Amino acid sequence: MQPTDPKSPTEPGFEPSDVQVPVILKFGVVLVTMMALSGLGSWVIFRLLFAEAQRADPKLSPLAVIETGDRRLGPRLVENEAADLDSVRGNEQAVLESYDWVDRSNGVVRIPIDRAMELVAKESAGSKAR
Repeated sequence: MQPTDPKSPTEPGFEPSDVQVPVILKFGVVLVTMMALSGLGSWVIFRLLFAEAQRADPKLSPLAVIETGDRRLGPRLVENEAADLDSVRGNEQAVLESYDWVDRSNGVVRIPIDRAMELVAKESAGSKAR
């Protein structure tokens, strides 16, 4: 008994009734089409959701924009906290210890805090004496 060569010219090498080439090709075309449609659908949904997210985003804080208006530079960060705090406290102290107009048209002025406390103490002492 001689073994048969599966690739001999007289035999096809597979069972022709089991392999249906047109069905496999149709399946491949349908598969590629569905993948393309899924990718396109995902892209459309992404673009719609991205546009909606941009509309819903709050406006950027003015503190986050550098004076040049360039948003790529990011927010201004504190570089020297101690010096900044000293500067703020110095400005506050200068306001508390100085005279200045608050509203000139209505005659409202700012006086030093020590002087204001003296005036309030005199007024309250005067009202208790009555």
